[in-house]
Amino acid sequence: MVEDDASHARLMQALLADTGCEVRCASDANQALALLEEGLVPRLIVMDLQLPGLDGLALARILLQRKELADTSILAVTAYWGEETADQALAAGCSAFVEKPIDADPFHALVAQCLSARGHS
Repeated sequence: MVEDDASHARLMQALLADTGCEVRCASDANQALALLEEGLVPRLIVMDLQLPGLDGLALARILLQRKELADTSILAVTAYWGEETADQALAAGCSAFVEKPIDADPFHALVAQCLSARGHS
């Protein structure tokens, strides 16, 4: 998960744990990339689009160029939802997007959808 707001990070971490996911957290793109350099290959990346420095759209484009992440889904999270934002997220390679504030049931459904879309169980 890549989220710079601590309260949103705690909420999403708890929601992901509810689905049985083991969660590793990064607060910006550089930390996320550092986790990957440690050999982490996530099944799902839940990522805020409004990150400090390198934003989520740019990070998604970088992540999708990495061969080891070919089966990784990206769930974009944003407080600034609109048709243009949704189109940008999908064009950057995100599998789906969800608007803040996070509602547990739709979030859980999107996590399941993202994991199954890439052939995960």
